[in-house]
Amino acid sequence: MLLIIVSPAHSEDILTCGWNEVRALQINETNTRTLWTWAAINSSLPESFKPLFGSTSECKPIPGGKVLITSSIGAVALVDRASSNVLFYARVPMAHSAEMLPSNRVVVASAFETNGNRLVVFNLGVPDVELFSVPLGGAHGVVWDEQRQILWGLSGSALAEYKLTNWNSNPGLVQVSSLSLPDGDGHDLYPVPNSPYLVVTTALHCWLFNRDTRVFTKHPLLGDIAAVKSISVHPTSGRIVYVQADGTWWSEHLRFLSPSNTFDFPGDHFYKARWIPPEVSPQLSILQSSGNMVRVSWASTWTNYSLQQNTTYNATNWAAPAEPVSDDGTNKFILVNPSKARSLYRLLKT
Repeated sequence: MLLIIVSPAHSEDILTCGWNEVRALQINETNTRTLWTWAAINSSLPESFKPLFGSTSECKPIPGGKVLITSSIGAVALVDRASSNVLFYARVPMAHSAEMLPSNRVVVASAFETNGNRLVVFNLGVPDVELFSVPLGGAHGVVWDEQRQILWGLSGSALAEYKLTNWNSNPGLVQVSSLSLPDGDGHDLYPVPNSPYLVVTTALHCWLFNRDTRVFTKHPLLGDIAAVKSISVHPTSGRIVYVQADGTWWSEHLRFLSPSNTFDFPGDHFYKARWIPPEVSPQLSILQSSGNMVRVSWASTWTNYSLQQNTTYNATNWAAPAEPVSDDGTNKFILVNPSKARSLYRLLKT
């Protein structure tokens, strides 16, 4: 059996949000170019939801070309960038951040608001119906830590740690720790790629939190910068993009470090800026399963790929395998009898 992986292409693109539009921008040394825009007013959202996206508070890139968008007015949406179709939507009071969770679920940080101050979980297949929630005062950020199987949640005063419980039957979140922030008004929470660190911003400072040692240290470049609304580190180049408020909550500038640069956008209202990870093809995993079977699998989030099989690499007649494709909410997979003739597998973008 053959595993084919396509090497990632380098990218210097970012997602921005803050006002009523989310944009993907291509960045080079001297200028920017708009690659994509999304606004609720022109989207496939139900009409009653469109006014809820007048002030966007997060634009988090999701594998497979999707974007999780939250609005402080009170909503969340999952959008496919290629088609701009809305794949999921829900009302959430003062939604400030969201994150994908295993088994096709999403968690949203709901901040200071009536019926807010909590983390709210939804099934992506059931729009606008809460699955359950847990309290978190002034919730502003959420990060799913796949390696440690931990959900991190940022409140106004602490960084909380949650375990997923009974996730396939009666799902819940159990808080296992709460670590006080070095100073008040927790705001942004985002992972630093390829490291144990989470970046955390507060009213007056920017911090790095080491998930292994559980220690906060001042950010080496931004530690004493106040009113930083978002920080994002590029996973390949290590370049930093950040938004520092120069209005009450927004900025007309995108600021960069390593190398340093500032781009001005007069009249804009930036709140968050996130690097878009370089586009890669989904990876196939081939592992022995129970009953002496072999499991060929790939992540469920890659919805625009289909599995093909052949016996010769250079042949032109690749076809869907005879085995049925299952989906456990995290991975799509087939089960193959290893005693059959040699087979090669690939994923084809549809």
